[in-house]
Order: sequence, then structure tokens, then C-alpha cells
Amino acid sequence: MASETIENLEDARDMLGLVLIQVGAGKIPKAKKALGMVQSLLGGAGQPKLANEINSIRTLLDSDVNRARESITALQGKIAELLKAQSSTKCPACGKPVQPGHVYCGYCGKPLKKMDWKTKKA
Repeated sequence: MASETIENLEDARDMLGLVLIQVGAGKIPKAKKALGMVQSLLGGAGQPKLANEINSIRTLLDSDVNRARESITALQGKIAELLKAQSSTKCPACGKPVQPGHVYCGYCGKPLKKMDWKTKKA
């Protein structure tokens, strides 16, 4: 996953936090506008299925705000899981895929984790 994609997912997750604040304040039109930005970010991150969930959240905002909040929180969780999965399988320096358990990146040679040189454990 490219760093731009990860940034889009992070921005979408953060924007959903703002949407929750707007919903809590009763600013539904602003929340819907922010959801449009989230939808674009998710689409740009190659997550059309998650982007489509925004449409159902918009509908819920008109009829059942509590369910909309639950759906937003669930979507944040899905994004967090995607980010966790991607960050654990990519080199933080070059972004190339790495094998679990490796200490150094096979592409750029950078350490994948900080080593405790006294115990020789990552």
C-alpha cells in the first residue's frame, strides 16, 4: 500500500471523528458535507466498499442519529484495522512488503524494529 493510500485512510479516520463531533452538536448538514470528503478519501485509498457505506450513514443521519453514530464508529474501526494490517507488513522506511519476523528490510536494509542490543531482541 502506497504512503498516499495510508495517508488517505488516516485522514478519513480522523475526518470521521470530526463527523461524530458535528453530529453530537446537531450540525447534520456539516456532518454530511464532511462525509462527502471521507467518501472521496476512501475512494482514493482504493476502498470503494467502505466509501459506499457513507451513503447509508447519510441516510441514517436523516432518520436515526444514534444508529448513524454507531455506523460511523464501526467504519472508524474498519479503517483502523486496515491501517494496522498495512503498517505491520510494510517497511517503515521504504514501504516495501516485509516478511513477519524479519529484523531488517530485504529491500533497503533499514531496521524494521528497534533492537535492544543487550538482549539481542527486537
